[in-house]
Amino acid sequence: MLEYKLKGKSYANEYIETLRMYDRNSPAWDDDRKAVAFVTAKDPMVLEFAKNVAGWTKGKSGRAVNANLSMAMALHEALRLYGMTYVIDPTTPFAEFSKDKLAVDFLQFPRQTL
Repeated sequence: MLEYKLKGKSYANEYIETLRMYDRNSPAWDDDRKAVAFVTAKDPMVLEFAKNVAGWTKGKSGRAVNANLSMAMALHEALRLYGMTYVIDPTTPFAEFSKDKLAVDFLQFPRQTL
């Protein structure tokens, strides 16, 4: 129910709408830019992980490898050693699932993964 006054006159309107609420880990793929909501670069746990890797690699890259590439390689290796791998969800493989723009998927935040 919406009630308001405009120029001294009262108005009332009633609308019934359905609003479907999903878990915070449940995006729809109607716009793949929504994935950016799952990038949490300022999360203390993510920062600590990245800083530990950065400290481990500092001064270890040679002249043949750009420092940024060296850092990316170190992060990739650290995640591999941590046991992180990409596993296709057999019930909702992205290649097929993303074709349905209204389908609701499940994504984890980095903190939930680490």
